[in-house]
Amino acid sequence: MKIDQKISGDDQIIITVGETRRTLQFTLTKEDGSPENITGWTIEFHMGKYGASELKIKAAVAMVDEANGICKYQFVDDDVNVAGTYRARLYIDDTSDTGYSGYFIIRIEDPMPRTKAE
Repeated sequence: MKIDQKISGDDQIIITVGETRRTLQFTLTKEDGSPENITGWTIEFHMGKYGASELKIKAAVAMVDEANGICKYQFVDDDVNVAGTYRARLYIDDTSDTGYSGYFIIRIEDPMPRTKAE
């Protein structure tokens, strides 16, 4: 199974602290590139601080179009409240097998100052 991340094509996603508008959308495809039917599957979004052993996020994704393998994860306040570098991936249980997607990097950065430096 192949997972396409519809996130601007980068291996690294940059989010500002508190930016809960950001949605990560994923398309799961078969080896031949055709959509994977994910009806009935359990898919979770996992994210942890780079180098840490505990997950900051372990939450179900929302199914967008199961027949065409599309799901998404919407950040909430506690997900993006601490700046840092994180590794993320999907956990997939398709009822006959379980596995993980490859890792990708998410950087959560402090917002840019709104005033001019003196």
